[in-house]
Amino acid sequence: METIAKNKFYEIHYNESKNRIYYKVVGFWENVDCVPNYKEDIMSVRNFVKPNYTMLVDTRKMEVHPQDVENLRVWAQNEAVAMGMYRAAQIVSEDFISELQFDNMNDKANFMKGKFISFEEAENWLDEISMEISKSRIN
Repeated sequence: METIAKNKFYEIHYNESKNRIYYKVVGFWENVDCVPNYKEDIMSVRNFVKPNYTMLVDTRKMEVHPQDVENLRVWAQNEAVAMGMYRAAQIVSEDFISELQFDNMNDKANFMKGKFISFEEAENWLDEISMEISKSRIN
């Protein structure tokens, strides 16, 4: 597992054998200035992933974002899709309002995802999808 970025607000890791990004969002981002390297960190994902990569998004500790941060996160989701993301699995937020906000961002970005309450469920779902991708390449 390679670490792409890690700070108190988010972590991005890459598992080459699974062609999977692990993205964790934590806490309250007061404004976009809290995450000055966010766009660069998101763009650096391009240097790791191959087409049809999957992503596990852990939002369990995410708090509601103000509008400017929400817009930044929508931008990041659009970039993920543009980089060739096939599917994402979300571990849902413990905060109901944050969860609604994340769903709204997903709708804006056409971010295709499944929702899960545990890491294991999300990982298993993505593993099954990755196997389907591999089978379709063979046929």
